[in-house]
Amino acid sequence: MMEEGRQSARADLITGGVFILLGLAVAYAAWEMPRFANRGVHPWVAPGVVPLLLGGLLALCGALLGWRAAKQGALGKLSQHTSWRMLIASVESRRLWAMIALALMYTLVLLGWLPFWLATGLYVWASIVIFETVLSDKPRRLWRSLVLALLQAVLVAAIVTLVFQYGFLVRLP
Repeated sequence: MMEEGRQSARADLITGGVFILLGLAVAYAAWEMPRFANRGVHPWVAPGVVPLLLGGLLALCGALLGWRAAKQGALGKLSQHTSWRMLIASVESRRLWAMIALALMYTLVLLGWLPFWLATGLYVWASIVIFETVLSDKPRRLWRSLVLALLQAVLVAAIVTLVFQYGFLVRLP
C-alpha cells in the first residue's frame, strides 16, 4: 500500500513538471505576442495578457503539485525498475495518453480538414465514448454512451461555435 502512494506521488511529481514546462511555454509565447503599443492600445488589453496570466497560473499549479508530491515522498529511491513501468502503464497513464492522442488528433488532423463545428463535435463525442466505455472503471453500455455522447457533442459544438463566432468575433475554419 505504501508503494502505491509513492507511485501516485511520483505521478504527481512528473505531472507537476509537465505543467510547469507547459505553463512557462505558454507564458513565453504570450509574452512574445504583439502588444500594439504603436496603435495606442492599453497594455492590459493586449492579446497576450490572458494567455500570459493563464500560463503563469498553470506553472504555479504545477509547482504546487510537485512540491506536494515531494513532501509525500516522490523523490524517494526507486525500489525497482518495474516501478517506472507501472507508472507509465497504469490506468491513469492510459487515460492520459488517450487524452493526448485525442487532443492531437483534434488539433492536427480534424481542425484543418473539417469545419470547426464538426471537428469539435467529433472530438467531444469520441472523448465521451472512449472514456465512458473503454477507459472507465465501470463501463457504461455502448449504445447508451453513443447516444448521450452524440447529444452532448451537438450541444457543445453548437455553443462553442456560436461563442467563438459571435462572442469573440473569431472567424472559424
